Amino acid sequence: MEKILPNIFRFTLSEFYTNNYCIIKNGKVLLIDCTESKPIIDFIKNNNLELVGLILTHGHVDHICGVKNLITHTKIKPFMNKLDDIQIKISQQIYKEYGFTEYPEFEYSHIEEGRVKIGEFEIEVIHTPGHTEGSISLIIDGVLFSGDTIFRESIGRTDLIGGCFDKLITSINQKIMILPENMIVLPGHGESTTIKHEKIYNPFLK
Repeated sequence: MEKILPNIFRFTLSEFYTNNYCIIKNGKVLLIDCTESKPIIDFIKNNNLELVGLILTHGHVDHICGVKNLITHTKIKPFMNKLDDIQIKISQQIYKEYGFTEYPEFEYSHIEEGRVKIGEFEIEVIHTPGHTEGSISLIIDGVLFSGDTIFRESIGRTDLIGGCFDKLITSINQKIMILPENMIVLPGHGESTTIKHEKIYNPFLK
């Protein structure tokens, strides 16, 4: 666990080094993705926090395997774009193969592009298909959580079911690169970046 901004903690979990983010406001927590449940549950409990929401950027196995156990302990309902429902089914077939022990089975509320409020948190949801059909990126308190759409000097893979390189590049160019250049980007893997840095250094966007 690492504190990367005054109110944002990053958990880099599993052999995939998947980033999960806890955003804290007035003792409430909004979680972005859930690879494994225990570190996050322990963090919330040990700091006397209350989890009020969970948003999944997409349905790949390394982003969702901790969800079932997390919601058993907290009674919240996660949000995900329904276009990624197929990804949950795929994850259920392969999770053991990739070293996960928590079975990815859960109900979720559908989330679409637009503005939503969960507890204390105002969220702008951006549908960014390409890595998967239902991939979303999120702007919360002026920070972009990009899931596996864009990374520092790289982009998400497009060779899995639901992936499409052309759609991904279109999503990035039309929905991500138009954001303010000084906006911090927190991706699903790797280190943070900014819109400006990616405009200059991302080789896939030349």
